[in-house]
Amino acid sequence: MIGTLFYYIVFLLLTAFALIEKSFYDKNKVFIVTAFSAILLILIAGLRGENVARDYVNYLSYLDTFVSFSHYLSNPAYYDFNEPGIFLVAAFMQIFDISNVKFFFVVFAFIAVFVKIKAIIKTSTWIGLTIVLFFTNFFLIQEMTQIRGAIAVAFLLLSIPDIYHRNLYSFLLKVAVSMVFHYSSILIIPLYFLKPDTFSRQINSALLFGCIVLGLLNVTVFTLIDNLNLGVISLKLNKYYELLEAGYYTSINKFNVLILLRISIACFAIYYSVQLKEHSKYAYLILKLYILSICSFYFFSTVPAIAFRISEMLGISEIILLPMLIYVVREKSFAVGAVLSFALLNLIIYVQISKLVNPYF
Repeated sequence: MIGTLFYYIVFLLLTAFALIEKSFYDKNKVFIVTAFSAILLILIAGLRGENVARDYVNYLSYLDTFVSFSHYLSNPAYYDFNEPGIFLVAAFMQIFDISNVKFFFVVFAFIAVFVKIKAIIKTSTWIGLTIVLFFTNFFLIQEMTQIRGAIAVAFLLLSIPDIYHRNLYSFLLKVAVSMVFHYSSILIIPLYFLKPDTFSRQINSALLFGCIVLGLLNVTVFTLIDNLNLGVISLKLNKYYELLEAGYYTSINKFNVLILLRISIACFAIYYSVQLKEHSKYAYLILKLYILSICSFYFFSTVPAIAFRISEMLGISEIILLPMLIYVVREKSFAVGAVLSFALLNLIIYVQISKLVNPYF
């Protein structure tokens, strides 16, 4: 009971920080509150126990099988071709004779949270509220579970100013560093071609609802792959479909509460897109990422693992978008309450219903 209550205590604490932040006019005080929030989240993710979240044991197995970094470079198949970032940290621990596995998780938590907080400071219109939204959703999915994926998403968020200002080399450097920890970061590269200063309500609305309709009709990118018969790729997908039918994987609920709410949020944001741009220069870019996250959920829906991974990566834009929406609503108190209620709903679903994380203690 206390272990589960812990998540709600953290939520209340971060919410208090967010509300207090608005009364601060001193940047130093805002920095202190933000730094405290970052340290708290790093410690929560880094010091968690073995049974708190999934994948913990998998990372312990990486440490157990690690011989040396030179061995990794010469025998990548032995390490299942996993990303070098895992073994760079393991090599550091080996060199300095660090045996406490908590160090491994603290390092990953530090990188992911530090980079995300840095990105939040650069892009958010309300830092504290963005951190609340981050904790109740993506922190539980990524920092607590998909540890390497957390770093990939962190660098995506950090690359938003580079995409906006067309800083190609800085953008590619972030992608390269991110790929050291998770190969899926290569998916960030096409985002550079998004136009950050233009936004068509008609085109984006058509894209959003077009992908939803195709997804509901089970017409996805994998339908094309099946029809093209792409050798081993098609064989692997067929094997996956067989396992899915046998119940080894969970299929997607295309009408779950969260996705329906996100579609509603996207529609609201599209309608007020011009006003959002007045409050943040990144508004159009953030909104495009958010729409793409919903589209990817439906467009890859026949392979849930891929659909969730891509949707969650692009969906990090949500923590920046929602605080922006507050500024286009006349009743600010109502808008803040609605955003906090959405954050709390995420927390309840992940902690109480889907049990993505177990009690912390």
